[in-house]
Amino acid sequence: MAEEKDISFAKMFRATMAPPMYNLSDPGMPRALKGAGRAALDGLSIVNAGSDIEAYTRSLLGQGDGAELKKQINAEKAEFAEANPGIATASTLLGAVPTITVGAPAAVAAKIGSKFIPNVLAMGTAGLGYGALEGLFRGENPEERVDMAIEEAPKMAAGGAILGAMLLGAIRATPYVGTFLKSLASKAMGR
Repeated sequence: MAEEKDISFAKMFRATMAPPMYNLSDPGMPRALKGAGRAALDGLSIVNAGSDIEAYTRSLLGQGDGAELKKQINAEKAEFAEANPGIATASTLLGAVPTITVGAPAAVAAKIGSKFIPNVLAMGTAGLGYGALEGLFRGENPEERVDMAIEEAPKMAAGGAILGAMLLGAIRATPYVGTFLKSLASKAMGR
């Protein structure tokens, strides 16, 4: 009788309270971790420079030529994203969180002042630069990089201007949001 209680309660308790166990020897697990890590690095760098960073690091470690490594990494990333679109997207977004929370938009707004038009233009300009950088890092060769930069820059400029207008609207609409964002900008800029 006591053994039945042990089976029903103790085993159930251990099963529900124990941390999940992952089989790291499963051949698919390291590949999934590598794919998710690469996607997170792309998000962290914001401009999808993860493959450049990895290729450069691996070339410094003597694992091959940087350009060839980048091609291989990009092919593996594309294969992973196609096989696991949800994990790839979630990892990229999760990787972007630390960079976004630094408060770059608020820092730009705080640095220029509270004038609406200059801030919107500054955010548009920042978006233009971001788009150009993202495009430069996405291409495989110089021609592709320039084409991607030209394609991405206007989209990001428009997005930056819209974000700037929304941010300034929030600052003016709610004094608490403005105070929070100014504090965040001060911390980001080291003041």
